[in-house]
Amino acid sequence: GNACCESFPQFSITITTVGRPVLVFLAPADGTSPCYLFSDQDTEGQIALQRDGANVGMYLCGCGNSSINWFSVPGSLLLLDTPAAGTHTYMLASIAGSGLTINNAKLVAFEL
Repeated sequence: GNACCESFPQFSITITTVGRPVLVFLAPADGTSPCYLFSDQDTEGQIALQRDGANVGMYLCGCGNSSINWFSVPGSLLLLDTPAAGTHTYMLASIAGSGLTINNAKLVAFEL
């Protein structure tokens, strides 16, 4: 794991692969409410995508401006990963203190 990060356990998915590339992304959880990533004022909402506890992607979802709240679409968090064959768990983690909220989204992973 990474001591720098606070896990989002609700954004975790396990997939068993045969060794082909894996596409991982955030998608709307349903069709009834808007989905978004939100960063509070004065923060840069940094988020890590982890595979088996190690960062495989880092994303910036904020601007660090004291007068602006920042919204990003979940589809902007996208990764094409190349893990070895086996069972892998992907999870999102926020950099400690980044003030990030993820609303009405789900983590999706599938092997290509």
